[in-house]
Amino acid sequence: MIFYLDLIKDDGIYTLTIESNNTPLGKAWGQMLKDMVDSGISISEPERIYALNDKWNLNIIKEQLLGYIDIINDYKDNTIIYKDDLNYLHKYFEDFMRKDKPQHEFYIKSPKLVQRAIREFNILIHRYEHMERNKGGKIVVSLDNRPTRLMTPEEASEFNTKIEAGDVTLKYCHKGKKVIDIFIDGELDNKHVGNKNIIPQREISADFKIYFDNPFKPDFDLRFNKWLNQNIDFFKDIGIDFNDPTNTIGFGKVGKILGPIDIIEKELYGVKEIYNVRYN
Repeated sequence: MIFYLDLIKDDGIYTLTIESNNTPLGKAWGQMLKDMVDSGISISEPERIYALNDKWNLNIIKEQLLGYIDIINDYKDNTIIYKDDLNYLHKYFEDFMRKDKPQHEFYIKSPKLVQRAIREFNILIHRYEHMERNKGGKIVVSLDNRPTRLMTPEEASEFNTKIEAGDVTLKYCHKGKKVIDIFIDGELDNKHVGNKNIIPQREISADFKIYFDNPFKPDFDLRFNKWLNQNIDFFKDIGIDFNDPTNTIGFGKVGKILGPIDIIEKELYGVKEIYNVRYN
């Protein structure tokens, strides 16, 4: 199936063409996205565009991050104690979102302004990480009120760590961190992430990401697999058995950008917002 992602530039709309994969996972995602378009789509985070415009730098991101922390702390003193450590800061967001944490009640009962500040706090952490690590272009499309469901073992078995420029993948749709991100962020070493927050992606939604380069170094698989083997007993102890395909590792590829990706990336540079998703 063919979808069109409309993006806002200063001089008009730039449209990306996406073809969903002809696989169980790709077909499932394509149907969920079609259903969302049919029901009247709404983009919940229209500015989640990375390294494809000159709007952001590390100083601007940090300034805005501190501003949102001030909004949260103005509502209740010392809700977030700032440290110059992104993994430490992200743990706050994870706890706000987890229903078994007291911080979740704080989030639910907060005014809309504070709830928005908490969500933007999370987005800015990811934006800072992306820019600090000098990663390539990426677009993250999140939809309001999209349903989720558990993946079948057949769908989940398509996950892997191979990413190429132009790939479209599922967006992570749990409140926590998937295993590959624990490795990338070194969080088993610094212990900021709680065991309950390590959640393999087991669900699918219509949300998606687009990559404009391979975000990993050539030796990534070697290092990642070595780390997995070293920590296999830890993961089993917290209920994650990688013999079960629904405990996914990596990314679920669901589609591909059509066209020469290097030319497309140059043409779309300067996009500021995600405007719409549609299909014929």
